[in-house]
Amino acid sequence: MMITYIPLGYFADRKSYKMSMILAAAFSATWLFLMGISTSFNGLLLVKFFNALSLTLIAGAYNALLIQYAKTKLTSTKKVLGSSSQYNYIGMFVFSLIGAYFADYSSQYIWDLSAFLMTMTTLFGLFFG
Repeated sequence: MMITYIPLGYFADRKSYKMSMILAAAFSATWLFLMGISTSFNGLLLVKFFNALSLTLIAGAYNALLIQYAKTKLTSTKKVLGSSSQYNYIGMFVFSLIGAYFADYSSQYIWDLSAFLMTMTTLFGLFFG
């Protein structure tokens, strides 16, 4: 992740924060799908590679996109970043409980469902974002 942080941050700054987030969602869908089908150590390394790409793309663009949004809406940056953190933590709390209730780690369907949902996020970002 450290190796790709600067080049992907540069990409986000020069091209588009939105495109960086969409690519991050696409790489997330890829690693979630591969996690379900990987049966070897090399497969796990490939999964981790796509996960690192998605996390690096998000890290370079998410807060910058929020700050850009705050400036265009003439809203306080503190308010936008605070709301983002608040809803992020609430979402993690609620959906980790829901996920723990339905979790079956031996099932391929968990990874397929996660990959499908992240693919829908990618498509939503492309067409409606």
